[in-house]
Amino acid sequence: MDPCNYFRKEDLPKMQAVLEDMFLRVGSQIAIAHAKDVKEAPDGTDLPAAGKGVLDYPLYLRLLAKLDRELFLAVEHLALEDVPRARDFVLSQFEKV
Repeated sequence: MDPCNYFRKEDLPKMQAVLEDMFLRVGSQIAIAHAKDVKEAPDGTDLPAAGKGVLDYPLYLRLLAKLDRELFLAVEHLALEDVPRARDFVLSQFEKV
């Protein structure tokens, strides 16, 4: 599951509905998940590191948790020096689930 890759600029205001639809369509097939972010860009969207965009992480993590199986969560789209910040951001989002 890599939801940020599928958001178009016009989808960002409808994030909850789009995320829920993604999980409805492919949830049973998810074996790994990605943790990065999405934000509006002049030519569509940009995919920064987790915590530097607008992805609804509490909802995303709740939907992953509802799958009720072990999944790997790969933190991506960041420089080595940003790993601690991104890790801490993602972990803090689990507290909101």
